[in-house]
Amino acid sequence: MKTKILVLAACAAAIAAGAEARVISIQDWDGSHTSRSTSGESEVVRCAEACPGYSISVTACNAEENMVLEACPVKGCRYYYRCSPAPVPQN
Repeated sequence: MKTKILVLAACAAAIAAGAEARVISIQDWDGSHTSRSTSGESEVVRCAEACPGYSISVTACNAEENMVLEACPVKGCRYYYRCSPAPVPQN
């Protein structure tokens, strides 16, 4: 009987946790995350606003562009790739 109650309680907890979850497509994610400020307040950090061109979904660039690895100095944002115009060859 105890086992049955424990299993039911675990299932109820899993269902309740799943109901609160939010799924965002990787292409639509702006890198935002919640961080704690030095005063202890929660603050939302949006990497796309903090670092121009921030995207973790860039995997290829056009033929006229080069893929460049950038470092976003904002805590929690880390490295990302962006497409940059390829240099024009000098003759």
